Amino acid sequence: MIDGMTIFKGIRFVDQLYKDISRLMATMDDQMEAMEYRSLLEYCYFRSSSSVAGSARWAPHAFTRVYVPEGKMNSYTTFTFLNIYLTPKNLDEPIAHWGVGRWKATPDNWQAWVNKFFPEGPEFLRSKSIKPFETSRELSEVLETFRHAVMPLIELNSEDQVESLLVVPIRKELGSLPDSARETPKPKSK
Repeated sequence: MIDGMTIFKGIRFVDQLYKDISRLMATMDDQMEAMEYRSLLEYCYFRSSSSVAGSARWAPHAFTRVYVPEGKMNSYTTFTFLNIYLTPKNLDEPIAHWGVGRWKATPDNWQAWVNKFFPEGPEFLRSKSIKPFETSRELSEVLETFRHAVMPLIELNSEDQVESLLVVPIRKELGSLPDSARETPKPKSK
């Protein structure tokens, strides 16, 4: 049996980990808001459980944010995303997975995305280091474009890292989309 102090330290460690992830995602939210992109989802994790029999899912193992151009919440096709997998199925450490995509048509639901990407990450992620931005044919039946990157989560340890390693490449990638694929948010009224 595990002693009380080990349990206490373990819970404190998990609390700190979730606090760090929350800070990382809030930084990403702020940076994307400055680019006039808004989070599509109010929540940031999937498939947790409160069932006594579902203890493996009591604590979230994956987190996500999906951003779309401001003013296009119901009519977007271009999106950016940040996924964090604490227990990715094909890797041996937590990772951050982010990128840019474009749906062939405005999606009516995200079930294909959720099924492919959660709770432990997509099957095609087999490297913990994919530099921005690799093109993937995953979900090509519904996505016109999908370019992504992966890195060990531990490398995103400050707001500056989030900006330089995630936001700057995303901004550049959004700018490189063909005009037909680019969605520019409406200018803010003053």
